Amino acid sequence: DEAAAETPSAQIPMNKDESDEIIRDLVDTVHEKKHSTIEQRNQALTRLGLEIRREQTELLKMVGVLTEGDDDLVLSAEEIVKVKVAMDSGACDNVINPDDLPAGVVPSGNPSGKVFHGANSSPIRRYGHADTSMVQKGYAKIGSRWQCADVTRPLNSVSTVCGAFDGPGVQDVLFNNKTCYVVPPGVVERIMREVQAVAEYPREGNLYVAEMELSSFTRQGAGR
Repeated sequence: DEAAAETPSAQIPMNKDESDEIIRDLVDTVHEKKHSTIEQRNQALTRLGLEIRREQTELLKMVGVLTEGDDDLVLSAEEIVKVKVAMDSGACDNVINPDDLPAGVVPSGNPSGKVFHGANSSPIRRYGHADTSMVQKGYAKIGSRWQCADVTRPLNSVSTVCGAFDGPGVQDVLFNNKTCYVVPPGVVERIMREVQAVAEYPREGNLYVAEMELSSFTRQGAGR
């Protein structure tokens, strides 16, 4: 009947992304209403994560998997998530969806409400920044600061990887038709002493931009 259809048991359950989004929105609403600091907002989100992990710990104790002295190990364990990150010369900064972050890594928040814009100028919601470690098999672990936003995959910005324009350079980035390498600074400069470039895209802000003249394409010999 209609009454039964309105009960919670008859509703379609939310997935993890939907429930996480509701939690963030509720915490942000309280944060704005009480005019709390970003640190207090982050502590609230972190506290929620700790409470969830504590409930999991108690459950493991009940079934005899953990002893009394093991719960600290569970709560302090470092979670590792695997993501595929695209190197992007068109991205102004390293960016990641908050749902791709390890548990316990909480975005700083975006009280200003500023947004990113996609290639078609559509707004992309932002959640502040977050810091993680990042490592690829066979290479050294590095620190990475991410801007958190509603993107479909993590992006490493070439300009961010290379460093500030007015600085000495942190790393160089090389591409060919097979792969991309991040190499020590100065490698590209040394290569360019030996080869002639086909084109050059100077850096403007955080993008690499070239002014080009376009015309209709005409094959040689045509138009007679």
